[in-house]
Amino acid sequence: FRMRHKNGSWIWRSYRSIVLNRHDDGTPSQYLGVVEDVTLRKETEAALRESQHLLQQITDTIPMYIFIYDYDLQYNIFENHMSNLGHPEKILTKASESFFRTLVHPDDLPAYKANMSKLNTIPDSEVLEIEYRVRDVHGDYHWRHYRFTPFARRENGSLLQYLGMMLDIGERKQAEVALREGEEKLRLITDNIHDLVALTDADLKFRYLSPSHSAVLGYKPDELINKHIFELVHPDDLDMIKNKTLFAVERQQADTVEFRYLHHDGYYVWMETTGAIIQTADGEFGGAVFASRDVSERRWMQRAMVEQEKLLVMLQKEQELSFLKSRMMSRLSHELRTPLAIISTSADLLEMYAHRMTETQRTERLQQIKTQIKHFTSMLDNMALVVKGISYSLDFSPAPYNLKNTCETLIAELKEMLHSKHNVQLELKGDMNIVNSDEQLVHLALTHLLANAIKYSPHSKPISIFAEAASKHIIIKVSDEGIGILPDERERVFEPFFRGANIGEVPGLGVGLSIIKDAIDASDGSLSVESELGVGTTVTVEIPLGGMISTN
Repeated sequence: FRMRHKNGSWIWRSYRSIVLNRHDDGTPSQYLGVVEDVTLRKETEAALRESQHLLQQITDTIPMYIFIYDYDLQYNIFENHMSNLGHPEKILTKASESFFRTLVHPDDLPAYKANMSKLNTIPDSEVLEIEYRVRDVHGDYHWRHYRFTPFARRENGSLLQYLGMMLDIGERKQAEVALREGEEKLRLITDNIHDLVALTDADLKFRYLSPSHSAVLGYKPDELINKHIFELVHPDDLDMIKNKTLFAVERQQADTVEFRYLHHDGYYVWMETTGAIIQTADGEFGGAVFASRDVSERRWMQRAMVEQEKLLVMLQKEQELSFLKSRMMSRLSHELRTPLAIISTSADLLEMYAHRMTETQRTERLQQIKTQIKHFTSMLDNMALVVKGISYSLDFSPAPYNLKNTCETLIAELKEMLHSKHNVQLELKGDMNIVNSDEQLVHLALTHLLANAIKYSPHSKPISIFAEAASKHIIIKVSDEGIGILPDERERVFEPFFRGANIGEVPGLGVGLSIIKDAIDASDGSLSVESELGVGTTVTVEIPLGGMISTN
């Protein structure tokens, strides 16, 4: 028990009493008392218990089986987990190395013996690794991965205790067996894994670092002892690491993070680190244990994949542009032959036979040239809209205009230019004499929609144009009773230079719907197509209105 010293402190005393004489009734009359100061021993025992508690907390956070074997005692003096081989605990608690040797698979026994023999000769910093099969209580064998390193030595330098770490690799071995069919050798996954283990105190300064820090980061463990964990973190990652560490300490929970750490040679290495909190016996924060690995190669691969994806996107866009140019040139060369041939023929006739022609005949030839030049110019304008993009060519500019006159004039011009005999029916709902919208956009949409309806429907079939002004949009529908659109081509009709497989030799560049869609999208309008093969097509556009029309 403890007694108070003169200076006020408490010291531990050990008392032993021996009876020297007794009374006639047998009760003691004299005894000899021996007193021993055991304060130092008690303090040492308390420190040992604290150390063992801390060690148990550390090892409990690590999933692998950890043990310390003592050669003098001939059994494990420490184990963080019980064996899962099914052998009785009363046997395992005092089981010697010779007992465990009987559990090793016969094929693995020579390697095991050689490994354990070598353990007695290696320096303290070296680690021996071996994989072998161990028999459970039912006679089945299980693959285990062991790491052995010297832990304590006798005064003469011979090995007294060694530290062992075991990982059950049964599932991994099964996976490797499945993967190695047709292969000559089995590669051990752990040969290329360099796990780093570090322990800190309550101030987050390193107290222990595994030897693997030297191989991965270039530092000898002693070089980092007492350094703060944040000291060598990349400046750009420092705030993130501090916040995550503070959060983990406050919540008393583990966390995983990736960050850059300064290598001994001056460059930064990407590390993936999992940290677990260590608590003291009274529940206070006592430090942390970290398990880390080098993930620089994975980071580089991710960056390379991102760059590769960017290059693939650029290549795809380049291929699409090349394909678009090819289609454009092919379509343009085909469409320009006819107007150029008509212009050339008419010019030749005028040059050679103008003096024989009547005034009416000369006028007709000149009119043919003008018509083809107009058609020629229209194609080039459409081509420019596609190449430059409609947003460069058309800005939404609402202003009051007469929609009825615009529609009637356009119908007459297109029928004359395309030599159409179609009956084009115009239906206007409401007053269309003054409409506040973009006349150029309406004219562009109607021109291409009506031209398509004329080109892709018989002369005997009517074409209808319906228009009305809604609350915020002008709604225009152009319907025909023509050939219709193939179902599997419905989504492609807005692609520049796309022409359906069922249109035959009908002239055109295949850019009309593409131009309309770009123009309508640029003005926050909408466009939809309904079509049935052999029945006809209806295209509906909604073009925004420009607001109330001033009466002043």
